[in-house]
Amino acid sequence: MADLFEKYIFADGCHFKYARGKPAVSGKEFHDYYEIVLFLEGHSELISEKIRLVLSPGTVVFVPKETFHQFHVTDSDSYLRCILGFTESDGVSHLVHDVMSEIMVFPRPSEEILSVFATLRKACDGGLSQKEKEILLDSAAKQLLIGRRLETFEPTEKYTEVSELTQKAITYIDENLSGELSLAAVAKASRVSVSSLSHRFRQELNISVYRYITEKRMSRVRQYIRNGMSLADASKMSGFCDYSGFYRLYKTMYGQSPSTIKNK
Repeated sequence: MADLFEKYIFADGCHFKYARGKPAVSGKEFHDYYEIVLFLEGHSELISEKIRLVLSPGTVVFVPKETFHQFHVTDSDSYLRCILGFTESDGVSHLVHDVMSEIMVFPRPSEEILSVFATLRKACDGGLSQKEKEILLDSAAKQLLIGRRLETFEPTEKYTEVSELTQKAITYIDENLSGELSLAAVAKASRVSVSSLSHRFRQELNISVYRYITEKRMSRVRQYIRNGMSLADASKMSGFCDYSGFYRLYKTMYGQSPSTIKNK
């Protein structure tokens, strides 16, 4: 059995993880930072709202913030990956929005892209000051964004599309997220039974309808907060009618109070 490990580099607004082992998926299908993932070894399947794709070693995946996705792993002991996560920084917001507007998968990235990840992996073993780590992470994010812009490598076209039924349910959820939203209502709008919708949704997205709605509402709260809305108004506009209930649910899901959204 391969050795399991997790190595990290942290800086303000940016982090890098190099790890073998079980992914931290639960409650992380939506997150408030951009992510660039290099899949190195094992068996991993990307699951998103539109496609499912079995990844081959060497694949790079660009994931926008607040975008539903999972990396579904069948053998966690062999799952080896690098993850660079970052928020927008001054001067590159336009580039981030342009380059990372949707999930993109590149099975044959350039050597320049791969070399950035190789440098980050090497830095995990130490030898750098905190200031040097901050410079490295900031530089790496910008290099990968520019590399994505300049390189001629094309995204993969070999994937399985999520069914029309599931996409119809997702569209209805998106359009009604701020109001009362029940499983029965979603099923009715999708013209299927509750059991059929529940089965298909979990089969294709590896998540329950209720969990999906809840996490998407939490994602919407974060977006409203970033736009200057108060926490109480943001939770209400995202479909949480009872603020105290929202508060307790947030702490249960994320292990911290929702006030940390503002602190971020």
